[in-house]
Amino acid sequence: MRFMNKVVLIIRLCISLMFIAAGLTIWGILLHVLQTGDQSRELITILSFMGTAFFGVGLGSTWWVLRQMRAVRRRAILRRQHPESPWLWRDDWARGRIRSSATSTMMIVWPAALLWNGLTFVTMSMAWDDLSRDLFQRKNPMALIALLFPLVGMGLVLWAIRATLQWRKYGVSVFEMASVPGILGGSLRGVVRTRVPLWPERGIHATLACIRQITIGSGRERRTTEYILWQDERIIGRDDVIRDPAGSLIPIAFDIPSSPPATDDERPGGRILWRLSVTAEVPGVDYCAHFEVPVFATASSQAMTLDADVPLPHRPEPESPTRPLHTPIRLRPTPGGGMMFIFPPRWSPKIVLLLLVILLGWSGMLTLIWRSGAPLLFIIVAGVFDILLVFALLITFFRSDRVTIEGDTVRIEHRFLGVKIARTMPCHQITDVRPLPISRLGNTSYYNIRIITASGKQVETGHSITDWQEAKWVADRMKRYILGHTTVSAA
Repeated sequence: MRFMNKVVLIIRLCISLMFIAAGLTIWGILLHVLQTGDQSRELITILSFMGTAFFGVGLGSTWWVLRQMRAVRRRAILRRQHPESPWLWRDDWARGRIRSSATSTMMIVWPAALLWNGLTFVTMSMAWDDLSRDLFQRKNPMALIALLFPLVGMGLVLWAIRATLQWRKYGVSVFEMASVPGILGGSLRGVVRTRVPLWPERGIHATLACIRQITIGSGRERRTTEYILWQDERIIGRDDVIRDPAGSLIPIAFDIPSSPPATDDERPGGRILWRLSVTAEVPGVDYCAHFEVPVFATASSQAMTLDADVPLPHRPEPESPTRPLHTPIRLRPTPGGGMMFIFPPRWSPKIVLLLLVILLGWSGMLTLIWRSGAPLLFIIVAGVFDILLVFALLITFFRSDRVTIEGDTVRIEHRFLGVKIARTMPCHQITDVRPLPISRLGNTSYYNIRIITASGKQVETGHSITDWQEAKWVADRMKRYILGHTTVSAA
């Protein structure tokens, strides 16, 4: 695996140098065109942009590859020096001072935005006469498709501007670990040092997640997918944030079970990383910082999990999560002495807006395809996807769930526009109820409630909860009722 990483870097370096050579060649052609007296505006614009784009992309990627090569060489030296301590193979991990990724995000988004908009500008400039003729004289609706490219470019610029504003306002945050590494079967503790004071009214949201990151394909087909293997969250009250002359110190403390896998950059089935995310809603641009932290199994975690002769340190039982003040979830006693959990329809403005934009864009595309006389099969396939988008939007507005716990039975209902889908299961077959992170949009995470049986079956309910404390509270209450650890009460 390490040999293949070196081969990939060498290939990328060769490609980067080819881009630089192509840019210099195009500039040479442009110089020749100018010397021969050909003053074609379109040709000069195309050659100028293409030469700059190729040279810029090649120069930037060469710089990045050389940095990666230096990091690989440094990592190999540290690996030989500390073969049994992989958390010392990175300088920032070894020092216990990990910088956030704000700068890297900005440096990736801006070149992508400039390149996309540059290509769009050159292309639209060359084709504007024909495009305007199709739009205003021939009334050809298919020409509207070309306008999607500048819209995408505007979205990239807005993203880049937001990343820049966030970087200018908050700078680079640093996570200072109390001890290195974070320990499986132990804990991860430290403080996040920010450059500006943070006093959000709703507190600061910290998330620690174990993620499997799988990358498939290459070039334009390269795709990276992340799967959350384990996650925990904390709400840090504003009174717990430590005042500092240079900004704020945000205390971080997570207990880590021994079951998730350790950090592993060379795992064949996809690299394993542990990510600490800290977010806060503040006026203007929200605070958001991500840190890739080292979490490993050490001698301490082995002693805690394997050595039965060593007494475990006493840890107090965690307190039951408290009911959030503004939760829409209702608990209603049933006539038979049980309890019903009612999850009303709840929709997120971000998800609704995203679905509406996709639906309107796809519906417009479908209309253009239909009017252009495309094959019937293509129109049917596109229409089915359009119907699915409408269905997804309706589910967002009208889906509700109910979980009724009565006697030794749990009844789970999914309701949608008067249609009910229900299933029942005995309480004694249920072993756990836990909140499940299902997706993330921007800085907002969404959770379902997962009910797990002794046979391994899993049933999900309570869709799209956006508050981690709310998800923990309802899962805890449901588990207590199912396992009979509390009396029936609507408290």
